[in-house]
Amino acid sequence: MRTSLFSRVLLACGAALILAALTLALASTSGAAYAQTLPPRPTVAPTAAPKDNPKPTAVVPGRITGTVIDQRTGAPAPGVAVRVGDASLTSDASGNYDINGLAPGSYAVALVLAEGQGAAAQGELTLALAAGQTVVQHLFFTSPAPAVAPAEPAPTPAPTPVALPNTGAGADAWALPLALGALLLGAGLATRRAAR
Repeated sequence: MRTSLFSRVLLACGAALILAALTLALASTSGAAYAQTLPPRPTVAPTAAPKDNPKPTAVVPGRITGTVIDQRTGAPAPGVAVRVGDASLTSDASGNYDINGLAPGSYAVALVLAEGQGAAAQGELTLALAAGQTVVQHLFFTSPAPAVAPAEPAPTPAPTPVALPNTGAGADAWALPLALGALLLGAGLATRRAAR
């Protein structure tokens, strides 16, 4: 009866160590950082050259578009107010702003940041817009860094029944628990067979 209990303890401890080793092995291989994919930004669509036409034609309206980008994060910023001439609009969920139907001429374009949104990286820009032209102008600002909460003292860890040596955070930190777990599993199986 005692041998059976002893072999069960050995088997349980061995299985736990092997699981811990596998967790360490997976953690050491999944530390790669991946670049964030950004949503598509507006581009200038090619326009066909006007053909010679003896009839007078109406003035074709133009378009001003772009993306509002937070320089602190490098990401497009939704919900930021943009002024184009006398019009005011807000960047969409992908950080894009777009205004169509503009008559040819010069337009002042600027970010209108609310308190706490940060500071514009460039001042007011003046864009010249020809008939039927699309002008792409990306706008940049720097948002404030998020407030960091004061660090709380680390909780006192509970005592552990088995102390494993700290092998560092190297790629092979999982090898010792794996070997020890396999050894305990083998001892548990051998003890069980010997008891039969």
